Amino acid sequence: NDGAGGWPSDGFHGYEEGGYVVKAPDRGSRTTLRNQPTDLADGVLSLRARPVIGPVQAGMGLAFRANKAATSFYFFLINGAGKYFLGKCVEGQYTVLDSGSVTWLRGGDLGNELQVTLDGPVIRYGANDHQLGIVQDDSLSAGSIGLHAENGVVACFRDLRVFALPRATQTVPANPAGPAAPLGVPQP
Repeated sequence: NDGAGGWPSDGFHGYEEGGYVVKAPDRGSRTTLRNQPTDLADGVLSLRARPVIGPVQAGMGLAFRANKAATSFYFFLINGAGKYFLGKCVEGQYTVLDSGSVTWLRGGDLGNELQVTLDGPVIRYGANDHQLGIVQDDSLSAGSIGLHAENGVVACFRDLRVFALPRATQTVPANPAGPAAPLGVPQP
């Protein structure tokens, strides 16, 4: 583990390319969890993700409300073909809850800003300040946050932030204003 960032550093993970890089296996996926927090229930997550190399159809993005073994978690992924997927993995069984295509996902070094708002069973998600959808699912109530990469993609992640969910208003914009607490992913 990188003591300052809480992320593993080995042949599949490490700091390079201006962020934290995760190398997915050619077939299957790799979910990498932070060592803290382990009990996130509600909040707003924000993360910048971009592919370094790999198949355009391979997904990359956030894992959240994950158990310690990373066998159960929600995921919000994008790929280089302009597709997005919000789903869950429960004891190794994957289910896509919503998916679609958009034309405005960015390639190149800038990457895409993913946003997820967790409020009880309600999950709002979007990218680059565009809300993509809202689902309601109560399969997983709390857990760790992390990164997820699939099917041979090498993905670079940076600027992972967690915001408290404002309780005065139950509506949170896709890109909330206010202080952010970076969680160990390098800043530019």
